[in-house]
Amino acid sequence: RDTASASVEERALEIYNKLEQGGNFEAIARRFSDDKGTAINGGKLPRFAMGGLNAPAFEKAAFALTKKGEYSKPVKSRYGWHIIQLIDTHPIVSYDEMKTELSAKVKKDRRNKLVDASLSNKVAKLYNIQSNEEGLSMLADSIDASFFSGRWNRPKDEAFNARTVLYIESKTFTLGDFSDFINRNRPRKPSDKIDMRSFVENQFEKFRQEKLLEYYRDHLEDHNDAFAAIITEYRNGLLLFDLMQEQVWEKAKRDSLGLEAFYGKNKEKYQWKTRGDVTVATCSKAHYAEQVQELLQVGKTIDEIKAEVNDGAIINVLFTSGIVEEGHRALPKTYTIAQGVSKIYQEGNDHVVIRTDTVIPSDQKTLDEAKGRVINDYQQFLEKEWLANLRDGHTIEVNKKTLKRLIKQQEKQRKSAK
Repeated sequence: RDTASASVEERALEIYNKLEQGGNFEAIARRFSDDKGTAINGGKLPRFAMGGLNAPAFEKAAFALTKKGEYSKPVKSRYGWHIIQLIDTHPIVSYDEMKTELSAKVKKDRRNKLVDASLSNKVAKLYNIQSNEEGLSMLADSIDASFFSGRWNRPKDEAFNARTVLYIESKTFTLGDFSDFINRNRPRKPSDKIDMRSFVENQFEKFRQEKLLEYYRDHLEDHNDAFAAIITEYRNGLLLFDLMQEQVWEKAKRDSLGLEAFYGKNKEKYQWKTRGDVTVATCSKAHYAEQVQELLQVGKTIDEIKAEVNDGAIINVLFTSGIVEEGHRALPKTYTIAQGVSKIYQEGNDHVVIRTDTVIPSDQKTLDEAKGRVINDYQQFLEKEWLANLRDGHTIEVNKKTLKRLIKQQEKQRKSAK
């Protein structure tokens, strides 16, 4: 068995046993979880459904929990070892969350097709629409019974396929487009002999309706002022996003010389706090903490102390080791890093003792050590600089009357929301 994996599993079992002895799940997760993203929130994950985490073993264990506050035994997934606690369950999603799926089902319903036909008739009055009857006759003449069995292929004649059969304003649709449409929407073979001309005309009306509604949706801003305003705002938003991407976000990542120069001018912002190479012992009872404190003072190792203080599966002391900054979540809030063995701190139901082997004084972070924060600050700097350049040479005027009206509208919406 892999040594590292076995060590992690044993650690998970130790934490599980501590929970079994009455430990607080949130406090233990905050102190001992290796997942920095959730540890700060006591291990809490966002709401998820089956299949949402791409971790079947984790999800199976999570959905096996039935009572709030209940937690699982250690579970291994592709991401590591987990102990899962059920905080809450959630009912079937609301209408708003199901709206997209329900809309798709409604669109397939026969009654919705009547609505589409009615809308198509109204929309047809908005545009110049023309059909090519001669082209339809040519297609009807080229189709035979093999069409219904899926063996019919449209003619390969380029002139045939390029012939226009439908005009909507300046947009044209060809016989090739229409042939593809009827192939995609091929009905089952009718029981009676069918007149191909009537069949083609019927299919063409569906084709015409579909393309007309598509054209209307693509040009909705020409007929709806509110939608036009939204589209304009959306396009402006995309333009602003692209500019921000180019002038700020990507530039901060690519411009290594600029980033280094910015770091050099602002070094004082990127400092390590006092750090320590520490061993943190968390005990379930005060007398165990006193025992551990004595053993740490005489230089006993972690394994020696665990062998002496823990009683098999009963975990009376749990250790965390490593180099941490002052204020780290594994340390008591009032602890100041200092060499040697600390006094005993009470943190909730736990009793904590710290041994600091080495104190690392406050020091300058290198650019690599502070890179994430430096990039973020550099982006903010570039954004302010870019906005200042945009303002330069331009006069900015605010329509105070419109601004007051918008403020009143927002206040009214807030009040109605309450």
